[in-house]
Amino acid sequence: MIKLFCKGLPYYLSNLLYSEYQIYLKEINFLVKTFSNKYSWLNDIDFEIIELILALSIFFRRIIAQLESVYSFRERVFPTDDKEASIEIGSYSFNKEESQKIEKVINQFWNICERYGIQIYLFDFSDSETFLYKLKKLMEEDYTDE
Repeated sequence: MIKLFCKGLPYYLSNLLYSEYQIYLKEINFLVKTFSNKYSWLNDIDFEIIELILALSIFFRRIIAQLESVYSFRERVFPTDDKEASIEIGSYSFNKEESQKIEKVINQFWNICERYGIQIYLFDFSDSETFLYKLKKLMEEDYTDE
């Protein structure tokens, strides 16, 4: 799943995201096998859903959150539609056109999350157990809404 999100990113960045995804996935598999009673609720869920939400979480934390920061900074510094105004970051010039592209990526990400009822609180976790706990809460909310 994560490879779809990383398509088009620089190699070192996509490799970093893929490695983080693999580490979390191995931990989740270990927890599910070791503590099968505690995580028996996962038997009712297609494992691809877990993989997708994990990939979304990592992509959000490492890419979208950073893009939102850059976009917000650019918009605060140059709130007008001045296309000539730009911020130099190293040899890269971040102008209004780039800001609009980033805004489009951010909006598409949030549209996907909204369409499938994925809340931002799910993306904030420090370990696999916390991720699974939040996923369980999300699944409970979905079942009570029906």
